[in-house]
Amino acid sequence: MDVGTGGALRDVMVYVKDPPAAPALAQGTPAAVLDQVNCQYSPRVLGVRAGQVLKVTSSDPTLHNVHTMSQRNPGLNFGMTRPGDTREVTFARPEQFSVRCDVHPWMSAAVYVFDHPFFAATGADGKFEVAGLPPGEHEVVFSHPFLGERTRKVTVGANSVVVDVTFEKGP
Repeated sequence: MDVGTGGALRDVMVYVKDPPAAPALAQGTPAAVLDQVNCQYSPRVLGVRAGQVLKVTSSDPTLHNVHTMSQRNPGLNFGMTRPGDTREVTFARPEQFSVRCDVHPWMSAAVYVFDHPFFAATGADGKFEVAGLPPGEHEVVFSHPFLGERTRKVTVGANSVVVDVTFEKGP
């Protein structure tokens, strides 16, 4: 886990639980990228819209295996053998699943597929921005692959909203 200055937590997926009607995925939406760097997935938590391209790439000069543990979307299991290898994939249905490397069992990432654009992952400073969320009350989920989920009601107005959420290490 990456805990930063002041206890900031990186790699928390923040998303609206029951989102308002969302615009369709725009043609030409940039691909999300999942890289393999120094035998780690980067980023470790990634959000993508259903239908958006996920570009899986390897920056490592070693064999990696990309194995998705998806349930609602077809599973993937393919190898990458050299730096610069890439493969583009898409997912049609919303779900959250892990990706692992069967060659290096410590390598894992969490991928969240959404049917709306109201999500973001926290950065090293624990901050995030969910852009374009209409004003009103929304239920927001904070999900961490190891620490679970926290839910908060948030009222969005004309200004930015600050939400503090605490994750505590279990027994």
